[in-house]
Amino acid sequence: MSNENTIMPVQEGSEEKDTNVLAHAPVPEEVEEKIIHLDDITASDIFEGVLKKTEDGDTACMIMCTLEKYKLMEDKEKNEFFANRKTISTQTPEPEFTDIDIYALSDDVWVVSLMFDSKEDAYLVDIMDQLNQHKNMIMNIRRRMAENDNYTPEYIPRYLLTLAPYDFGGLASLTFMDPLDYFNAEDFENKKYGIHILFATDNMTFERADATEEEIVDMQAEIEREEEEKRNMTFRSSF
Repeated sequence: MSNENTIMPVQEGSEEKDTNVLAHAPVPEEVEEKIIHLDDITASDIFEGVLKKTEDGDTACMIMCTLEKYKLMEDKEKNEFFANRKTISTQTPEPEFTDIDIYALSDDVWVVSLMFDSKEDAYLVDIMDQLNQHKNMIMNIRRRMAENDNYTPEYIPRYLLTLAPYDFGGLASLTFMDPLDYFNAEDFENKKYGIHILFATDNMTFERADATEEEIVDMQAEIEREEEEKRNMTFRSSF
């Protein structure tokens, strides 16, 4: 007596086929989401991120150079002065066209070296113009103070150089403030041209952004979109 529930094996040459295609489909690899935990980021991590290089040997971080005026305003009720900040100009060089090096000249002075492919690089020219403008402001204030002991500056100029590693999605940064001095630099062997900027150690700060996990994910997604766009571009900043 035959059993109707018996599954008969498929003989060779049989027209029956295994219709369960999904059973043989390859399992896709799970993509691990990169979530940045701000509490885990240290000053050492940020410093290493700033010095990190891409496959092309360029820096893997955003560079923001900002020149600001802090106007001194008087609060007559409290009989005191406070600073009202005004941003004069901001330059954000494309990181893939820049090489960064940072080293200590002494315990009190750090050097930030920004090197480009050309002397005429647009960003290099803009950064130099900013530094010259900041220096002229400082010298003008000092001259007036030397001429008049009662002179009170209308504003305080401030120059900020912020380096934000892409590894942290722009959520952590290293900032240098108010350079002591700066000068042109040339690397003839590697055909690089740039600038060395000197900063006091006291004017170097490490910062982490204050953001929720949802905001972090959104910012990282935006960074990834921008990186994808840059990979598809052929533009270079050097003339």
